[in-house]
Amino acid sequence: MSYPYATHVWRTRGCKRIATLKGHTDSVTCIAFTDDTCSPASVLVATGSADQTARVWCARDQRVLAIFNQHEDCVVSVAWTPDAKMLASASWDNTVRLWCLTSHACLAVLPHGARVPSLCFVPSSGRRGSVLLTGCDDASLRLWDAESTDSAVLASAIEAPVECVVFSKDCCFLATISGNTIAVWRPRS
Repeated sequence: MSYPYATHVWRTRGCKRIATLKGHTDSVTCIAFTDDTCSPASVLVATGSADQTARVWCARDQRVLAIFNQHEDCVVSVAWTPDAKMLASASWDNTVRLWCLTSHACLAVLPHGARVPSLCFVPSSGRRGSVLLTGCDDASLRLWDAESTDSAVLASAIEAPVECVVFSKDCCFLATISGNTIAVWRPRS
């Protein structure tokens, strides 16, 4: 049976579907796993949707653990902190919201001057706290301290909207997609 707006979680070995996550009321636009994905019992999945919500699911029993519904437009990117205690969601409402997985509270709203199509947390480097990178339709990259919500513009020489951002696991490289350009950056510190 097919479910509109369902998210399917598959085990790559044997190509076996292990979960069907149903609940969004419009197209699912993004998905992110917690880092501990070896066992279905410990897999948390975050999804974002055109229904203006981000949801957190337990893949093992297919139940929704949290619904974050304070965005005013489509949620287009979700990302976990390295410790999986917080989720960030980016929206076409020009904001990023930080959510506490324990309390389900919105911890912060990070305003942007344009749509935010992509975000990622800097992989854990042993430092205290979490750092978030956002790519924006105004062609900027911003680094945010997830605890203080202070931000700094990382790059403003990009000539087209930033569509995708990702850090390498060792934090040595940052890649961006902007227009027809894929750029690989070597962040300083």
